Amino acid sequence: MSDPKPATGPERMTQLLCVMKSGPDEIAFAELFRFYAPRVKSYMRKLGAAEDVAEELAQEAMAMLEDKPHAEIAEQLGIPLGTVKSRMRLAFQRFRKALGEPVL
Repeated sequence: MSDPKPATGPERMTQLLCVMKSGPDEIAFAELFRFYAPRVKSYMRKLGAAEDVAEELAQEAMAMLEDKPHAEIAEQLGIPLGTVKSRMRLAFQRFRKALGEPVL
């Protein structure tokens, strides 16, 4: 008898991403967040990011997955829209730099 594939296997992640592509889904997003956010944060820490920066990058990367408008993110976090925009821009600059890509 073969072991069943874990609920976080590639097929499951693909399925969840397809669900998210068709529209917002809190359950799918929560499962994707639980799986990917710690991995993104760990990767950023390995690249030398400070704990708080790594946490912020992981959260912002996951917010991009949800594809929410910046205004909605600002409202949910209770912070100004400009703060969301600048954090997103800075996060992507840091991520590109960490990956060795040119920063725009």
